[in-house]
This record gives sequence, structure tokens and C-alpha cells, in this order.
Amino acid sequence: MDNPLLSSDTSTLKQLFQEPIYLIKEEFSVPVNPLQTNVESKSEILFQLKGENTKNIVFMVFSANKSLSNLEQDLYAKTLTGLKLAENEVAICMTEEINANQFELISKELKGQKVVCFGNSTSFSGDKLLKPTLVENTTFLACPSLSELSGDQALKVTWWTALKGFISA
Repeated sequence: MDNPLLSSDTSTLKQLFQEPIYLIKEEFSVPVNPLQTNVESKSEILFQLKGENTKNIVFMVFSANKSLSNLEQDLYAKTLTGLKLAENEVAICMTEEINANQFELISKELKGQKVVCFGNSTSFSGDKLLKPTLVENTTFLACPSLSELSGDQALKVTWWTALKGFISA
């Protein structure tokens, strides 16, 4: 007996599948939870959130290589533990530097969420560092990079106080 799934007869396929079926002639991949934005320079930025984000908290890490060193990973894990958050309760996004227009697009996509940004972002000037900033119904907290925080105890204490207040608000 022939396998009905290999049939090209549309009436047979319609009986087997209730939802639309599309023939895709080339191989491609789709990232999990993508946010694509087209900026004025016509370049495309892709954000990939990892985590279930059940608490509506996103940790956005600005890094040229889009990965965390062991030291940074350790501080991130300690941060979650200190805030009594599990990895599946938040989302993490590794990305390169973005501009103010892209922040507005991100904030529309993540509306109502709290976004903790690690790393130097040109979108936040020094006076906004470690102070909650509201953009399009999304609250951002600009923080020094994880590596900066790892090496400066006084800065880490100031950051931790700001972060706890931001998360609990």
C-alpha cells in the first residue's frame, strides 16, 4: 500500500490535513521569538529572546560577540538568584549596540515589560544610567556592562540597589 503522505493528490491531502499546507522550495531557519526591525539605514537587526519570560523581565546584554564570558555568566546567574528569579521566568537577549529609534521599536514589541540593559548603550546618556526610563510603555534600566560590574565593587553595590528597586517596583 502506498503512503498517503507522499501523495500529490490534493483531495487525499485535504482529508489528512485541516490546516493550510505550503510548499517551500528552499531551506531556511526561523529564530525563536524574533523581533525584526528596519532602521533608517535600512539595515536589519534581529533580536532573539531566550527564556519563557513569565515575569515580563528582559535582560538585554550589549556585546559585540553576542555571548557572555564565564565571569559575566557567573554574575548573571548570581543576579537571578539574588532576585529570586529562575532562568525560565525571564528572557535574555544578546545583541550588539542599538540606537534610540531601535529602542522605540523594541519597546513597542515588549510593551509593559521591564528591560534591564547591560553595557554601554548610546541610547542612554550618563544621567539615565541606573535610573528607570519609560519608552512607549516599556521601562528600561540602563546598567554598566556585566564585566564592568564584576570588577568594581562600589559600582556593583550601587547597581544592585537600583536593580532591586527596579524589579520590585
